[in-house]
Amino acid sequence: MYHAEDIAIYIVNYCNKKRMDITNLKLQKLLYFIQGGFFIMFDEPCFQEDIQCWQYGPVVASVYSSFRKYGSGPIPEIKTIEEYDFNTQEFINKDWDFSFKVGSHETVINVILEDLAKLSAYELVDITHRQH
Repeated sequence: MYHAEDIAIYIVNYCNKKRMDITNLKLQKLLYFIQGGFFIMFDEPCFQEDIQCWQYGPVVASVYSSFRKYGSGPIPEIKTIEEYDFNTQEFINKDWDFSFKVGSHETVINVILEDLAKLSAYELVDITHRQH
């Protein structure tokens, strides 16, 4: 199982490399579909954080909070992350370093992104609102 923020950064970077728009709203919906895809394919969650039901559909609150600084605008590629250093009691920037534990995890995520990331955020919202 992964952290939702790592999966979110992977999605953001994937979309940027493929020249697909990615906003916080769209990111939230893609996280939802990836979580569902993991349950279907692997019978386990992709990430440990809960998905909440908000006005515009499913949201991982911690990820929303991390990316809200972009408002409704596009999120650029993420190369570094900010971490708190308890020894120095300061925030430091470090390179984002992430890899999948199992190759098929990346494959499933990429298939979902290839299929759904080309849709607009509001098309994804509509899909999530039609699910019961």
